[in-house]
Amino acid sequence: MNADTLPKNHEARSVYNRMIEVFFYFKSLEDLNETVHEHFMGYGTAAHEFFKNREELMGMARMQAEQLRDQEFTLNRKPVEAKLLDNGTTCLIVEEFELHMHTNEHRLSLRLSTILEHIDNKWVVTHFHGSTPDTDIAEEEAFPEEGLRRKNEELEAKIKERTRELEIEAALERVRASTMAMNSSKDLSNVASALFEQMRLLGGDLFAFGIVLCDKHKNKVEQWHSLGDGGMLSPFTVPVDLDYIHQYRYDQWKAGEKLFSIEIPEDYITQHFELMFELPSVKAAMDQVEAGGAEVTIPKWEIDYGASFSHGYLLVSSLKPFKEDHIFPRFAKVFEQAYTRFLDLQKAEAQAREAQVEAALERVRARTMAMQHSDELAEASHLLDKEVRDLGIKTWGCAFNIYREKDAIEWFGNEQGLLPTYTVPREGIFKEYYDLGQQGETLYVKEFSGAECIAHYEYMSTLPVVGDVLKQLKKTNGSFPSYQIDHVVFFKHGYLLFITREAVPEAYDTFKRFAQVFEQTYTRFLDLQKAEAQAREARIENALEKVRSRSIGMQKSEELREV
Repeated sequence: MNADTLPKNHEARSVYNRMIEVFFYFKSLEDLNETVHEHFMGYGTAAHEFFKNREELMGMARMQAEQLRDQEFTLNRKPVEAKLLDNGTTCLIVEEFELHMHTNEHRLSLRLSTILEHIDNKWVVTHFHGSTPDTDIAEEEAFPEEGLRRKNEELEAKIKERTRELEIEAALERVRASTMAMNSSKDLSNVASALFEQMRLLGGDLFAFGIVLCDKHKNKVEQWHSLGDGGMLSPFTVPVDLDYIHQYRYDQWKAGEKLFSIEIPEDYITQHFELMFELPSVKAAMDQVEAGGAEVTIPKWEIDYGASFSHGYLLVSSLKPFKEDHIFPRFAKVFEQAYTRFLDLQKAEAQAREAQVEAALERVRARTMAMQHSDELAEASHLLDKEVRDLGIKTWGCAFNIYREKDAIEWFGNEQGLLPTYTVPREGIFKEYYDLGQQGETLYVKEFSGAECIAHYEYMSTLPVVGDVLKQLKKTNGSFPSYQIDHVVFFKHGYLLFITREAVPEAYDTFKRFAQVFEQTYTRFLDLQKAEAQAREARIENALEKVRSRSIGMQKSEELREV
């Protein structure tokens, strides 16, 4: 086989370059009909790229052109060999290419060996073989054993890293889904539970999770903590300066640190927890744990991680240093979205609640403004109880207590109906409430439990009207209630009484507003009574004057009948 160097201006070189222009410079695909033989056979760089004819090659060229068309790239070409074979009827061209993609700075190396043949008086490409250099083969190796091992290790590490990233992102997405499912501010605890559960699934020695809100109370933080079964403790408050651990965490949040940690050493950790257990709100939360059958144990050592967000920080406690602590800020960011949504919902609920309260007040105001007789207070009492219950405040009953000189008149109503007006003496619980009102108290909350509550009902049973109802209550239920809370809201002429079976601190302001409305309307009622009394007195006086005048005008005894 004779081999001669291919001249620079040889027709075969021109045909070869026309093919390259189709692949990399977007020349018309139709040009391959002139430069490539119809029975072309060749290999591309990909495992699936085996071309058995020109049409298949054109398909690859079309896909490559579409892929490169919107890319910015530079093509560097390095000729390696170009020669004529078989007495000038065959041509071999070998060239190296480097494709530099500007968008991602990716560089692709390519080797291309091309055969052209002189057929039917023209040069056409009949075969090429493309390949990419394997950088994993060392110079002393014929096969890439060490390189493949290293590459496999790198690939496994990347797969493991990517799998972990997918696990983390899936966990974050589940928390986001809980956030989007929030329909009321009460759903925040569901998001917190989902957050804690997803973090628990990440593994490691993470044993406790909490959300610490730093901007709700002065010199205190509010903490929400998870239970071992995935539930939630009731929130509790802790002084910022309870100990150096709490102070450090707060200071780091205040300083804007996105991620921080502090170890609680073995010689201090018991004291750290005991200081917390002495706090009333924490003790109540611990009682909740014990009531559920769980046991609170103090670890020998722990490390606390904090991931800050605008309103506080995510607290994660671990029994060992956690290597992936960089993921905590991502969870904190997701919870911040939930807390922002919580605040928005809370604001919207407060506005809606205010509208509901104002509408309820207006109905009570309208009813009391329409009163013409004092016995209508019973109906107003029943309406008051209904409006309070319609606001979601679970009352057992409501009453108006109006002071008289030595006793008081009371009107009571609840879900079952109205009681006739009854008189209560100024003694016992009634004197206690009267004295507090005279001292300027605005709201007084009194709990009755156990024997004290039963004794209270026994005493109330001795009173007229209400006593008959309570005796029937005992007969029906077999005993008196053993617990209730009186909410006494004072105004100028007496007080409103709201009776509940559970604590409702969120209703205190509403109770006061009802009392203010009632004071205004009752004052008007008294003015109306006074005006009516004066008008009646005037009518009586006018009638007397007419009788008096006629009497004085009598001249004969027969006129007495007219008088």
